[in-house]
Amino acid sequence: MKRTSRGGLEKKWVENVDNAFTHPVTGAGNAQLRAALDIVPQGMVIFNAKDVVAYANRQTAQMLGLDPEFITSGQSFNDFSKHLFPGKTQNNIEKTMACVRQNRKGKVELTLTTGKVVEAKFSPADDGGLILSLTEKTPLLNTPQNADAARAAAENANKAKSEFLAMMSHELRTPMNAVLGMAGLLARSDLDEEQSENVKTLLDAGDVLMSILNDILDLSKIEAGKLEVETISVDTHHILRKLEQLWRPNIEDKGLNFKVDIADDVPSAIISDPVRIRQILFNLLSNASKFTQTGEISVRTRATPVSEKETNITFEVHDTGIGMSQEEQNRLFMTFEQADSSITRRFGGSGLGLSISRKLARLMGGDITVRSESGRGTVFTLHLPTKTVAPHIETKVEDKKKHNPIKKGVRILAVEDNPINQRVLASFLRPIGGDIVWAEHGEKALELAEVSQFDVILMDIQMPVMDGLTATSKLRDGNSKNANTPIIAMTANAMLGDREACLKAGMNDYVSKPIDPRTLYTAIARAASQSRARTVADKAKTA
Repeated sequence: MKRTSRGGLEKKWVENVDNAFTHPVTGAGNAQLRAALDIVPQGMVIFNAKDVVAYANRQTAQMLGLDPEFITSGQSFNDFSKHLFPGKTQNNIEKTMACVRQNRKGKVELTLTTGKVVEAKFSPADDGGLILSLTEKTPLLNTPQNADAARAAAENANKAKSEFLAMMSHELRTPMNAVLGMAGLLARSDLDEEQSENVKTLLDAGDVLMSILNDILDLSKIEAGKLEVETISVDTHHILRKLEQLWRPNIEDKGLNFKVDIADDVPSAIISDPVRIRQILFNLLSNASKFTQTGEISVRTRATPVSEKETNITFEVHDTGIGMSQEEQNRLFMTFEQADSSITRRFGGSGLGLSISRKLARLMGGDITVRSESGRGTVFTLHLPTKTVAPHIETKVEDKKKHNPIKKGVRILAVEDNPINQRVLASFLRPIGGDIVWAEHGEKALELAEVSQFDVILMDIQMPVMDGLTATSKLRDGNSKNANTPIIAMTANAMLGDREACLKAGMNDYVSKPIDPRTLYTAIARAASQSRARTVADKAKTA
């Protein structure tokens, strides 16, 4: 729904109030309206066409430090104005109010005898009268007690927001695990061309949803000051070539030209965060592709040496799209903002990508700037100060165990309460074979762990009866035959600190939902290998 500005709401309110107090039927007898005006946070005073008080609500008297009976109907405009300007001469008051009376609207900031700072806003009424609203603007942090209270309130609000994001992360990732998991399985089955295209669309849409979800989680980490950037060797040429491989088909499918231009002086190896550089450039290219219908999109990379081992690098993403006005550019990097925010906007998006990209750039010591003109395209520039290093040449070694295959016969205890996710996990585990036992909550898992030996335990976190963290702690502290069995957290909890909480409880590994089957297989193979090695060691001790 399109948002109505505060000014628009106030105007409508003023019109309703004016009608209520001038209408021949619903005038001064409108008790419901009077009751409503007495509970609003602002002071409200209504003057009729003769410039005398027709009504003043209770908040007006409280703000002005007056007895409610003192502001009476029939009080003149000039007499009432003396309460707004304590300490000022009658001449000064008359000059100020003459200006208000002439324009019939305006805004004045007042300091009252009570010490309160009040904004007085005047609005005309249709019958020639005047509506006055009083809003307290007194700073809240004028005492140590208020400062502490405000700080505590801000911390509580931030905690509540983090808890809400954690809950939403879990609630969204749980069904997304089923959607993407089943779609992935369908994509690998025998489908005709139309079915294959439908599944690909399903996977693409799921990836977009996951991208939005990850953006929200990144924003939470950044605002909490707990998102850390890496400082490792980065192959800039490799990053750009990978982006080109990813984006060229999508961009050219739209009938656009796509170019990647790397200047000769751009070092091939720098110290930075490769994941965040890719994330930022991905967001910028996504933005360019979204808003460009004809012409070209290009990525240009340049380097400016600062010293022998320091270089400033710029990544420019050019497009010939719809462009932006200066006003749109001014709010472009605000959280949840978009250049086109009307209800009929043609382009979707959460309004998070650019905000997060700039925050990430600044975490790396750089920034993002924009140049644009309506109808003439846009240029986003990522500025990064970096250190150059000698490129690392990897020697490829054939690793026959690269895929870490899972040996047949592995025994798995799968602890998962959600029936849909049970079906998805069963589909993932089917190719492994072996023996899979199910438990719908932690308490049931502990019962099974007492009577049967397992190679691996897959443990969900949020479950009824007993959650995964509690079950893991009890298993590790107990004396069952599975006290040391590797446990893999398999959870939709993906907030900052969730992995650490799982490991602290005694888990050995962590796989977040939506589950990537390859990641799951690798984790199971690693855990099964640990179990078998421990079994061999135990047999050697007893031999």
